[in-house]
Amino acid sequence: MKFSKKIVIGTMLIVVILFSSAGIILIHENFKNSYQLLMKTNLDEHNLDKYSIETNIHENILSTGEINTNQLETYFYTLTTYLGNRKNLGIYINNKKMWNN
Repeated sequence: MKFSKKIVIGTMLIVVILFSSAGIILIHENFKNSYQLLMKTNLDEHNLDKYSIETNIHENILSTGEINTNQLETYFYTLTTYLGNRKNLGIYINNKKMWNN
């Protein structure tokens, strides 16, 4: 094999290895960043739902002085209807199950 062919094949091999390595690194970093963003988004959404429910329960207790389960069940039913079947929702107050869809 001529020396020029060896140089061309060697150069092509180096370029292929470099581009493949760069592609693998790029895909890995993109996946890692997407995963972290998704985890943060889900955590923020969970906290928003949690604070909404806690606020409603707190307002319910302040207005009547006790927990009105009928009002809470109506609120939870409305909330689960709004959320659809995307989430499982379970509410426990003092280790007593109040709601579960």
